[in-house]
Amino acid sequence: PEEELKKEIRDFLEKRKIIVLCTCSDNVPRATPMDFYMDKKSDDFNIYVGPAPGRKVKNIEENPIVSIGIYTPMDTGKIQGLQITVSGKERLIFLREGTMILKKLKK
Repeated sequence: PEEELKKEIRDFLEKRKIIVLCTCSDNVPRATPMDFYMDKKSDDFNIYVGPAPGRKVKNIEENPIVSIGIYTPMDTGKIQGLQITVSGKERLIFLREGTMILKKLKK
């Protein structure tokens, strides 16, 4: 059922702190581990990332198709547990340090 799936996804996301943001420019991929935050009081699955501009932002400006991966860390060298991977041409909002929404999400 949809509600059980949503709960399982939210529980998974709330236990994780790192996403891998994958971008590409001129056929050169870049995978960047980043901290992420979720609004725990909301029913949506919006994922917010902190500022740290760099090559990834330039890549997104050139090619807005991105992928993110969130996974269970491996400790035995075997692929195991859960992973969430999303790809697409989505709107990304990078939050600047010190903004109210970032302070709220970090709590």
